[in-house]
Order: sequence, then structure tokens, then C-alpha cells
Amino acid sequence: MANHRAEYLIDKQERILAYIRHTTADQSEAPTVDEIETEVGLRSRSSVGYQQRGLEAKDAIR
Repeated sequence: MANHRAEYLIDKQERILAYIRHTTADQSEAPTVDEIETEVGLRSRSSVGYQQRGLEAKDAIR
């Protein structure tokens, strides 16, 4: 996962990226989709997947 600033991220993507970075640093592993859904307040697993694909397209995560 790159630690550089990606091109413009929407608020949800910023929150997801911050949570992934925080969890990875604390636990040495990425959070699950369910954990991201709960932490960020999304309503479905598909919403998390959609935002993750957006983060991948912007080279914020791999």
C-alpha cells in the first residue's frame, strides 16, 4: 500500500484509507470488509467494495 497522497479522494475513501492504514499499523494486517463497513458506517459490503475499487483506481491501495 502506498503511503503517498492519491489523486482526489472522496470523504468515504479518505475514511476507509485512514482506517486501513491505522489497522494495518496496529495489527499488522488489513481489516476485513465487515470491519471497514462498521467503522466507516457504510450500509453494505458492496458499498465497501465499490469504494475499495475506487481507491485501487486512484493508486491509493493495491
